[in-house]
Amino acid sequence: MNFYYSFWQTRYRPVNLQLDMWRLSVELVKKSHPKSKICLITDSKSAPLFKTFGFSSISTKLDGIQDFQKVWSLGKIYAYKEALKDGPFIHIDADVFLWQPLPDNLLSSKLFAQSEDKEVWSDPGYVSLEEVLQKYKKLPKAWKKILDAKENFKTINMGIFGGTDTKVISKYCDFVLNMVADKEYQDLWAGVGLGKDVVTCLACMVEQLNLAHFVRENKIKPTFLLDDVEDSTKKAHLRYTHLMGLKNNPEIMRSISKRVRTTPYNLKPRQPGFTSW
Repeated sequence: MNFYYSFWQTRYRPVNLQLDMWRLSVELVKKSHPKSKICLITDSKSAPLFKTFGFSSISTKLDGIQDFQKVWSLGKIYAYKEALKDGPFIHIDADVFLWQPLPDNLLSSKLFAQSEDKEVWSDPGYVSLEEVLQKYKKLPKAWKKILDAKENFKTINMGIFGGTDTKVISKYCDFVLNMVADKEYQDLWAGVGLGKDVVTCLACMVEQLNLAHFVRENKIKPTFLLDDVEDSTKKAHLRYTHLMGLKNNPEIMRSISKRVRTTPYNLKPRQPGFTSW
């Protein structure tokens, strides 16, 4: 199964590539899955930045995507669609470090992701359907259905994402792309008019909330690498680390850069936990 990274440079999103983080992530995949191809899906403007990373291939299929201010995750959805052309795949975020190979039962499953994440109603700053409706005055039909039901469920963290059921994954991608393409909500994604006042993470909702809703609606049970991303023992993170917001921590970035500049790379986790590089 091939690994895919993706990077989409938009005119709205500040570009802080943190290339040492990327390099460590890629090298760890090479070490843990030496027989797999590691590919990049990006745009023409960004492709030269990655020419020394040793990717098996670099595609610029993200050229020409409609550029919305608030849904930078759209590049990942298009990357999933592109990766599907070669069959089952694994998409991995550049702030994910694989200290050990991914388990076979995960890789052979129809649809997998990192873990369940936050409950839909638990963090208004992350996912808030109420805020979107209050400030934008309307919701996409799928989101209105979630809000009306008031049934709690968890979003899905997609630090890694993929599976063997290419038809199901393609259907999920089409569901997301059709929502974003709906002309009725263009101001929301673009952050203009009433949409400019919405501060909840629309990019997270478009990718992660939509996947959680999609699997529920289609009665699909994803396989998760981590049972609990907030596991207090942190034992799972000896084999897998997802930086998430910690990639904005200068001290952690300096530590990663120091590792990358050693020869050979220091590719072992220091201690369990998100803050161990």
